[in-house]
Amino acid sequence: DESFLDPVHNFLRSACVEVFVASDHNAGRGAKPHQIGQVGLRCGHCKHIHRSKRAKQAVSYPSKTINIFESVRNFQRTHFEACEYIPDALKVRYKKLMCQMYRKIHQKYI
Repeated sequence: DESFLDPVHNFLRSACVEVFVASDHNAGRGAKPHQIGQVGLRCGHCKHIHRSKRAKQAVSYPSKTINIFESVRNFQRTHFEACEYIPDALKVRYKKLMCQMYRKIHQKYI
């Protein structure tokens, strides 16, 4: 993954986001119900918590492989900081990686 993902997204993929297959236990409801057997992405830290108690974007079902990146970005923007089940040590590591990445990008344009 290091060859294809930046350090922040590699961290999210390895430490937070989990790939799973929807079963009758976790198939979705609502405007776009998810089918049994559909591949989804979820927060590995709050997956055991009832959906009403989880922060937004804890689970997503990208409809196409091209939408996986956007699903992870939504997780990053909406869920990561709001999830009370992600350990503080991981949140600190994430912030350090974000600062390092920002500095690299900023240095590139100086």
